[in-house]
This record gives sequence, C-alpha cells and structure tokens, in this order.
Amino acid sequence: MKFILFCFALFLFCWSSTCTINRQAGYPFPEPDLLYPAKLDFTNNIIDTNHQKKPKLTEQQIRGKKLFRKNCASCHRRNMVDDMTGPALRGVTERWAGRETILYDWIKNSQAVIATGDAYAVALYKEWDNSEMNAFPKLTDEDIVDLLSYIERE
Repeated sequence: MKFILFCFALFLFCWSSTCTINRQAGYPFPEPDLLYPAKLDFTNNIIDTNHQKKPKLTEQQIRGKKLFRKNCASCHRRNMVDDMTGPALRGVTERWAGRETILYDWIKNSQAVIATGDAYAVALYKEWDNSEMNAFPKLTDEDIVDLLSYIERE
C-alpha cells in the first residue's frame, strides 16, 4: 500500500513539474491575452489578433437590435450575410443610397412602394418570387435609423 501511495505521489510531482515547466516555456501555444480574446491559429502556433471581438453596441444599436429581434429576425438572418426567407441585410443602406426616404417607406410598407412602380422595389420583389415583406407601419423614422445602425454594424 505504501508503495502505491509513493508511486502516486511521485506521479503527481512529476506531472505538476512538467506542467509548470511547459507553461513557463509557452508550450505548446503562447498564452492568449484574456482581456482581448483572439482567434488561435493552431497550425502555426501564433495568435491572430485580427479577429478580435467587435466593440460594444451603442445605445442606438442596442435599440436597433431589439427592433431587429422583434420585427425582422423571423425572415432575415442575424448574421446579415446569408439569405433566409428574406434577403441578407448587410449593405442595405449602400444598395438604397440616395433613396433613404424610399427605403424607410419600404420598411414601413413594401407593397405601397411596389405599387408606385419604383424600379428597384419592383425588381427586388420579383427577385424574391413575389414574396411580400411584412408591413411595419408603427415603426418611426427614428426606429428605422436605430435598426439600420444595428444592421450595418453587424
């Protein structure tokens, strides 16, 4: 019994010594910065700091996020890049550049904008197989600014 305990104690001592030595030597990977987590590249044993987390949301973007979850998330993906029932939303302000009032009208009631014969709105409607976007007449212009701020941040 004493021999087993001695072997176990020797094993623990050797194991803890090896772990301490390896940690001090940076083995097998350098220790990441815990304040700014980064993506580890395990193939080259380096830390890639280009993929750090985004800065915190502003108050405006927080309001936009709530509006997105409540009104848009059932048809548009949260990552803003992939299509779902509706198109990906990243770059929406660029696609509607110079026509912001029409974009606001589109968000409030897309069918009314299509009925005006707006070429871009009609083309978008046809591109999505005549799928009607839900109308959001209760959204104010300020709500839409918050929503677009969140969408463009993501």
